[in-house]
Amino acid sequence: MSQADWDHLKAYKKEIIKGNTIACIWSTDDVLYKASIMGITITPEQAREVLKECETAHDADIGINWDTISFWIHEIYAEKVGI
Repeated sequence: MSQADWDHLKAYKKEIIKGNTIACIWSTDDVLYKASIMGITITPEQAREVLKECETAHDADIGINWDTISFWIHEIYAEKVGI
């Protein structure tokens, strides 16, 4: 992550503290949990790949939610595990 990215995050942090901004956070643990419920075993690195796809391809009208996480887990890994 570049210094400019960190500076950008720091600015958002200040706005979150003030109550002017909200942030919904998704982690690799969330992705791993959802994959396990779906019967798919993935690694933390693969969970990061799912998060990246969620961020890159998300629809701003829908956002990122359990359904989008499930979609990308299935899209990327289901074929590999035969689902």
